[in-house]
Parts: sequence; C-alpha cells; structure tokens
Amino acid sequence: MIENNKSLNQEFYNYFLGLFDDFVYNFRIELQFMEETHINSFKSSAFRSVLSYIIKKNSCPFKSFLCEDCLIKSDCVYYNLFETKVRSLNINNGKNILFDTYKHFILLSENKQTYIKSNDIITLNLILFAESIKYLPNIFFSLIEVGKTVGIGKERAKFFVISLYNNDRKVYDIKESHISFTTIESYKFDRIEVGEKIKVVFKEPLILKEMTDEVDFKLLIKLILRRMSLLITYNRKYGLIDKNKYLELKYSLLKEAESIKLISFNTKNTLDIRFSMSKHKEILFKGKIGEYVYSGNFNNFGRILEIGKIIGVGKNCSFGFGRYIIEKLN
Repeated sequence: MIENNKSLNQEFYNYFLGLFDDFVYNFRIELQFMEETHINSFKSSAFRSVLSYIIKKNSCPFKSFLCEDCLIKSDCVYYNLFETKVRSLNINNGKNILFDTYKHFILLSENKQTYIKSNDIITLNLILFAESIKYLPNIFFSLIEVGKTVGIGKERAKFFVISLYNNDRKVYDIKESHISFTTIESYKFDRIEVGEKIKVVFKEPLILKEMTDEVDFKLLIKLILRRMSLLITYNRKYGLIDKNKYLELKYSLLKEAESIKLISFNTKNTLDIRFSMSKHKEILFKGKIGEYVYSGNFNNFGRILEIGKIIGVGKNCSFGFGRYIIEKLN
C-alpha cells in the first residue's frame, strides 16, 4: 500500500524516463501527387488502410485464414503491425488490458486540405516504437507501392514518395533512389526548462473516455504516464517495470501535479470520421482542440511533457490524436 507521505523516488524516476532513450523513432515523409483527388481531412485513417492492404497482400501466404489461427503470426509483418491482440497484464491496478498493435506506430498528417492538386506535396509523420523500427522498410516500400499502384483519395490519385527524414536528417531522396536503414537514429528527448507558466496547445484532437472541458494538470500528467507505461509494457515486455515502484512514482507525481494550477483554457469540439475496413462501418471520433494555460513548479515534469508531446495522450493516439505543443509564457 502506498503511504501519503512518500516522496519522489529519484532513482526510479530517472530509470522510468530513461526507458524512453533509444525507444522512439521519428520520421517525416514527403509525398508529391501526380493527380488531383478529394480526400477526407482525416488522412491518417486512409493511409493506414491502404498500407495494411499492401502489407497483407505482400506478406500473407494464407489469406483465407484468420490471423489468430495462423501458425506463423508471431513472425508476420501484417499481424504485428495491424491486428488486435489481447494480453493480460497487471501493471495498472491489476486490470486486464486490451492491447492493440496500433501502439507499434503512429501515422498522421497535419495537412487538413480536402482537395489535392497535381504536384501538391503533403507530409506524413511516422513514429515507430522500440523493436518496431525493424518494420520501417516494410512500411516505407509499401507506401511507395501504394503511390504507384493503389493510390489514395476518392479518385485513387497516384503519388511519389520523394523524401524521407529521420528526425531532421534526410535519409532518402527520390533523385538519388538510395536509402540506408543502418544510419537511422532514435529521437532524443531533452529535459526542457519550462519556467513557471506554460501553454499546452492541442493541435490534434484530444479524445477521452469521458470528455471534459477542463483538463487540469493532474489529469494531463495522468494521461501521459498511462500512455508511457502502456508503451513500455507492450513494447519492451512486462517485467522491466516494478509495479509497486511505478505506482509509488505515479502517486508522487500526481500529488505534486495537484499544486500546478489551470489558469485558463480555450477549446472547441471536433468530429472526425473514418471508415473501418474490419468493422465495415464509419466510426466517429469526438474530441477537443485548443489550449490550456498552467502555472506552477514544473521541475519534475519537463521531460514528461516532452515525451507526451511526441507519443500523444488520450485515446486513438495511433491515428495522431492527442498531439500537443508547449509554449513557454512569461
């Protein structure tokens, strides 16, 4: 049982945050369209859908089998990237957790235009976690195949993959047609100094199980810690995190977060729609975008906020939801 007077375990705090060293891989992909097309502003779902189709077509030798019944599913690229699996873990208060493999990667586009002209360039952001970096060649070359053969949007417009950036370093250019996956580097998280007042701006909708207008700082940190613990647990095998030490750390941080005040907020509701190929129906995503201003002592939260900015918080993060930026205020 966790006592109320427990102070922050600095050693485990450093260990837990250190698990994200060499854990996140950040990429930017530029596409140039050969044809015009109309496409939903929520492009992440469309690109995930065509990617899953191509990857399954190229990797699955038993397309008539259910994935769960397949003998080679543990080595299957499609299964490990796209299929839902259930694992029973007890890191979060002893509850069973439904893990889906969307937590392997995030694919999103911040481009909201719904009409794309010929020669237009749009950018995709791809984030891979831990060992899922081994699937980068599958995703990258499948995206090239999508552009050449399947296309995207209402008119199935074809496109070229013209460049790939790892962090801010270009590792592929269509003019050179060469890429080296051996030089890929993980994203380096800094411990940012945020001062005594910050603004957290959700550029992509925040989706919660129980939506609320006021996201106080304690709730924000709770969401980030949950996302961090699930990613670590799923991607690095259960056992790396001591359950009791994690719960003590979580309690200490949330207790400290209570002292940080929500000064103001300005949000608006959003509604995104995607068509689920597996469920054969449209799914509505109701969320909020906007900004929250907090004031207090952020000494123990700088790096946590930086990690949350990249991995996202709330529900459906794999589609790019729950992404925010941090602005320092005087």
